[in-house]
Amino acid sequence: MPETNIPNFSDAQKIALVSLAIEMANADSEIQTEEVQELNRLYRTLAVSEDMLIVAKALPCIAACKVVASMADNQKIFIGKTLVRIIDADNQDQDDEIKMLNEICRLTGIDLLLESEP
Repeated sequence: MPETNIPNFSDAQKIALVSLAIEMANADSEIQTEEVQELNRLYRTLAVSEDMLIVAKALPCIAACKVVASMADNQKIFIGKTLVRIIDADNQDQDDEIKMLNEICRLTGIDLLLESEP
């Protein structure tokens, strides 16, 4: 189910989020149709331009994590939930996807926020 409370993101933050979303969808080296649909929904929701998408695809994961680490808590929580939706989209939680999610959450501080969410 799509997120209803969407925080504001700068273009640079959108690029970082999209970069991590793409990495998450490709964590198991196989992007399923359902994951593509979830990515497309994210692009529409955030009004991601084609130029932003090109930059996001080229942005290294660690650079995207550094951008996310400096974001506000509500932005990080949105990103964490978005990444989980991408993993869940194909109903096949692979070990590589879980490992990547855990690493992204650890590097960005999202893990601490999600643990404290009611």
